[in-house]
Amino acid sequence: MVSGRKIAVVTGSSKGVGRAIALTFAKSGEYLGIVVNSRKQAEAQEVSDEIKSLGCYSIAIEADMSKESDCIRLIDETAKHYGRIDVLVNNAGIQQEVPFEDTSTAVWQKIIAVDLTGPFVCSREAVKHMLNQTQKAAFGAAADEFSDENLGKVEVVG
Repeated sequence: MVSGRKIAVVTGSSKGVGRAIALTFAKSGEYLGIVVNSRKQAEAQEVSDEIKSLGCYSIAIEADMSKESDCIRLIDETAKHYGRIDVLVNNAGIQQEVPFEDTSTAVWQKIIAVDLTGPFVCSREAVKHMLNQTQKAAFGAAADEFSDENLGKVEVVG
C-alpha cells in the first residue's frame, strides 16, 4: 500500500449512507483512492469530485448492481486503475414503496438482484484480486467462510 493508505470501492455511493461512507473515508486520511459507484454517472462524478476536493484520489464508475456484467466491470476497472482493492463496501440497495401484498415477482426479483446478487458478485470478483495482494483486504458480506490458507489475507466485515 502506498504510505499505508487504502483503496476502497463503495457501491451505491452517490447519495445517502453510501455517500456518507465515501466522504468519511476520504476525510479520514486512511484512503489513497475511493471509487464512487452509482447507476447514474453524473451523480457518481459529483461525489467523486467532492472527494477529490478533500485531497483524496477518486474515480466515478457507473454500474447497475442488478447486472452481473456491471458488477464485474466495476471491480475490474477499479483494480486496473489503482492496481488493487483493499476495501469493498456493498452499500447499494433498493426498496419499493408498495404494500407487500401488492409486490409483483418482477419487483421482488429486482430487489434480490440489487440487494443480494450484486453484493455476491462484487465480493466474489473483489476477492479474486484481494487474494493476489500482499496486504490484508476487507469487504462487507454476509458469509465468513474461507479456506485456512486464505485466512488473514481477506477479512470479512459485516
